[in-house]
Amino acid sequence: MPHPSTDDSPGRLTWFMSPETGTSEDAAPFVDDIADWQDAEARLSDALQVAALRIGHLDMLMGLSPGRWNRAAALRMVARLSALLDHPASTTEIGLWQEMFVAATDERSRSLAWSGWATNRMSLKTSGHATVDPSCPETVLSFLDRHQLQTSEGNALQELFGRARAMPLQKHVRNWSVLMEHASILSPVARAAFALHAWRSCGLARRHPAGLFEALVLVAGLPAGPGRIRDGLPFLPLSQHAVVDGTVHRRLEAFVQDVGQSALDLRRHIEDAMAWRERAMQLVTPKRARLADVIQVFLEHEPVSVTLVTARCGLSRINALRHLRRLEEAGLVRVPGHPSRTRLYTIAFSSRP
Repeated sequence: MPHPSTDDSPGRLTWFMSPETGTSEDAAPFVDDIADWQDAEARLSDALQVAALRIGHLDMLMGLSPGRWNRAAALRMVARLSALLDHPASTTEIGLWQEMFVAATDERSRSLAWSGWATNRMSLKTSGHATVDPSCPETVLSFLDRHQLQTSEGNALQELFGRARAMPLQKHVRNWSVLMEHASILSPVARAAFALHAWRSCGLARRHPAGLFEALVLVAGLPAGPGRIRDGLPFLPLSQHAVVDGTVHRRLEAFVQDVGQSALDLRRHIEDAMAWRERAMQLVTPKRARLADVIQVFLEHEPVSVTLVTARCGLSRINALRHLRRLEEAGLVRVPGHPSRTRLYTIAFSSRP
């Protein structure tokens, strides 16, 4: 999280607090009858099956395709979820922010910091935050960085905000964990939908200025059960359209439809990346064998800099530049129009051999 601005005081954390935060959070949560969720799940069985098949296909594609797709897929999903923030961000902007190649205003940096945090969680960069156990509030708080905030995300917040709200937050998370015990009888997708709306009913989405964004990231990171390919899909595909109000049936229907569509969109994106790789590999010759390593970097990172290529491939700066220029001349990569002190490259999916 970004540090508070200089004109903020401990009594007025306007940079962090949501205008919706208030005494209403302490009211007893509204609890849906689990039987209503079971009924909605039964009536939406066909849609749930379609969503499950699309997730399974995507999971297999990510697990068996060349390259590690976690970060690329996470960037794409977080970019869509960032529509819930004050300043939506593209995949390139999030990547630039994470590499600290761009500066931003206070408001813009806050949204980019949240997007960067979400990307790290979804791509499982740090195994210490990789697992969320709904029955264990401590794992939830750890995933949300409520115990030890990273330096780049604002340890000042820990000092100003931690003790005052740590216990109330833990209490609300425990209430959510109790509700999640009832959801164990639901299928994984329906259970994730229940988790989202239970989080909201416990008032947790109002305890953060990006509460709905944070809730969707948490729900996407919930374990999906056994049978997952080791290098496959690390999160549940979601977008901002997964959240609607209304009856249990309406809420579950919107969630299931969004999950299925998000999985389909991600699958198409990865298939495009696979097709791009095939075109790019045509440039690889015995004398250009290291070009394959450079191509691999593009499958794992976005955007890509010369420094990143030298670090990942062990190439000299001159050789790294030579390979990048070769890809650029072939129309396979392009330079995004974002201000940066370093020349950056992204995949040009519309290129043709």
